[in-house]
Amino acid sequence: MLPALLSCFVSYVIYKFIIVENKVFLSGWFNGLFINSPSLLDVFYYGAIKPFFSTGSLYNNVLWTMRTELIGSIYIYIFSYLSIYNKKYSTILFLLSIPIVYFIDKTMVLGIGCFFFGFVVFKYKYIIKNEYISYLFLLFGLYLAGAHNDSISYEYISYFLGKYTYTLCNFFAAFFIMLSIISNEKIKKVLNHKLLCKLGALSFPIYLLHISVIAIVCNFIYPLLNIEYSSILCVLIIIVLSFIVAIPMSKFDLLAVKISKKTATFIVLSIKNYIFSPSVDI
Repeated sequence: MLPALLSCFVSYVIYKFIIVENKVFLSGWFNGLFINSPSLLDVFYYGAIKPFFSTGSLYNNVLWTMRTELIGSIYIYIFSYLSIYNKKYSTILFLLSIPIVYFIDKTMVLGIGCFFFGFVVFKYKYIIKNEYISYLFLLFGLYLAGAHNDSISYEYISYFLGKYTYTLCNFFAAFFIMLSIISNEKIKKVLNHKLLCKLGALSFPIYLLHISVIAIVCNFIYPLLNIEYSSILCVLIIIVLSFIVAIPMSKFDLLAVKISKKTATFIVLSIKNYIFSPSVDI
C-alpha cells in the first residue's frame, strides 16, 4: 500500500503544481486522467483505501490491479495451507470458489484464474518437457500479449472474441509465457542474469510511476519537439526517465516491505502473547 500511496502523492504534486491545465493535444483517454482539484485527503483515499477495497484510483489509473492482487494473494495463502493436508481437494475447492468472485467483481475472475493456474503449476510441478515446444509457447504468449480489439494482426481472433480480445488474450498470454519460462532452463538462466534481475526489481516502481512520467513528457517535452520523429524521441525519453524515477521508488518499496514485515511480526507476537501468556490476577 505504501508505494501505491506514494505514487498517488506524486500525481498530486504534478497536477497541483506542475500541470495545472488540461492539454488538448493529448489523447482523449489521457485527457480523462487529468485531476481538476487535487487534495491530500483524496491522495490517501485513492492511494491506501479505494484500490484495495473498491475499484481503481483517480490519482493513478494502474492501481485497478491492487484489489485483484490482494484477494489473489489471500487465495494463495488459504489454499497453500489447505494443500498441506490434501492437495487434490484444495485444488478442486480453489477452482470451484473462483465463480464466487464473479459476483464480487466480474473483471477480477480472470485475475484470480491466473493465481489458480500458478498454484496448480507449482503444486503439481507441471512443466513442458520438450524444449522446442516451450519456445513455441513463449512466442505464442508474446504474440497474444500484443492483442488489441481493433488490431488487424488479431483480426481472426477478434472475430470470435469481439470486445474481449484484449482481455482474454492477455490472460492466456500470461499462462503461456509463465509456463514456457519455468519449463526451459536456458530461458531461466538468461532471465537470472544480474542485470535483468536488477531491471526486474525496478518493474513495480516503473509500473506505479509511468503514467506520471508520460504526463510530464507529453505536456512539456513533446510540444517543444517540432520534428518528424518527435513521437519516437518522446518514447525514448519516457523509457529513460521511467528508469531514473524508479530507482528511488524501488528503495522506498524495499523500506515498505520491511515496515510490513515488522508490523506483521508485532501483531502476530502480540496476539500470541495475549492468548498464551498466563493469566494474572489484578
